[in-house]
Amino acid sequence: MSSRIKAISVLVILAAAGVGYYFWSQQGGSDDASMTIQFRSNSWDTLNSVELSPAGADVFVSLPLTDGTMAPAEVFPYEITDGRTVCTYDLRATKEDGSTATFENVNLCNDTSYHFEDVGFE
Repeated sequence: MSSRIKAISVLVILAAAGVGYYFWSQQGGSDDASMTIQFRSNSWDTLNSVELSPAGADVFVSLPLTDGTMAPAEVFPYEITDGRTVCTYDLRATKEDGSTATFENVNLCNDTSYHFEDVGFE
């Protein structure tokens, strides 16, 4: 095989890899080891707990909220350090009156923030 054909073959492979990476990154993929999400309470009530679990796993972990609660309009940054192998999470929040809401299949790789609204609490 001539050196020119080898060079063209390498360019084609690199172009295909670049296109593949573009589509992978558009679907939320990343080679970062962690991501920081800004959780915000858009609720009128204080949230006593915020938990997350990989979607469908039902293994919720409580976020270590400042002072143990999240006040209305408060923003809480949280770093997820799972190696970015998971993008889709189930989120659960509990208000001070005991009502809870679960928000399923939230893709946290596509956004850097998530807002808890008053909708869905029971």
